[in-house]
Amino acid sequence: MAGKRFLLIVAIGLGLTLFWDSTLLRPVKLLVVLVHEMWHGLLSLAAGVRLDSIEVSWNESGKTLVTGDFSTVGFMAAVSAGYIGCAFTGALLLRQSLVGRLERVSLILFAVLLIYFSWLFTSPLDTAFYTGTGYGLAFLVLAGLGQRPARGALTTVGVFFLFYSLFDLFDFTRDVDSTDAAILASYLGSDALKDGSVGFTAVTISLIWTAIILLVSYLLLAPAVREAVHYAEPEAPEDDVAGPAQGAAEFDMPADPGASIPADPNSPGMVAQAPGFEEPPEAEAMAGAGLDTGWNSPE
Repeated sequence: MAGKRFLLIVAIGLGLTLFWDSTLLRPVKLLVVLVHEMWHGLLSLAAGVRLDSIEVSWNESGKTLVTGDFSTVGFMAAVSAGYIGCAFTGALLLRQSLVGRLERVSLILFAVLLIYFSWLFTSPLDTAFYTGTGYGLAFLVLAGLGQRPARGALTTVGVFFLFYSLFDLFDFTRDVDSTDAAILASYLGSDALKDGSVGFTAVTISLIWTAIILLVSYLLLAPAVREAVHYAEPEAPEDDVAGPAQGAAEFDMPADPGASIPADPNSPGMVAQAPGFEEPPEAEAMAGAGLDTGWNSPE
């Protein structure tokens, strides 16, 4: 079972690499953008400002609109939360699929959060509304179909989120002023947005975010991978245990198991009772299963 999950992860990663620019993947990318903006909103609320709305466009850009004054730490956390939070979401969903426990519950909770944010912080008939509500309902249906469909959905979404978060961090070439790293660099005093070039501060920020994403992913996934591999390996078979009659003298057994057996000819007058035990079965191998502050998210 674990081997099939690892093959599915590899297949999804390979497919994303080969068909990343395909329009067929755009609906899933919109889901990632929505979750990216949701994390901006969550950390903005935690920083003490009001979350007004979340917007997602068909061109894969997003915007989080808030009202209030940020502290320096609050602003840095809110801007950083997009990529890091999105990657955390992907790693957490993927972890649940690997350990093989609570897959349906995990998918249901994720679906409820999507629907909750879509109904409270997006505009009706907006792309963000349809994306969150649509995926939320779809995930609820998959969870209702059983553990296997739920596990497949968690694996697919988890890998996609991780891939998108890392891939998109270095996409500065098309519109630098819409990247979160450039926005944070500008806030910290960099001229990245003024001259339209990627400054040293923006690159440094992206590298720091990448390191955090990799660390968080490792901390979440490494134990799950070890656990999945452990349960997938069969236990070593037990050593053969000698039966009670092993090594005993051979006798011709009578047809009637209750009859007497002549004793050893060398011991006249002795009568041995027929054994009433059954030989133990052979050992079998056991196998386990298993912000407006308004920033735009990059394309």
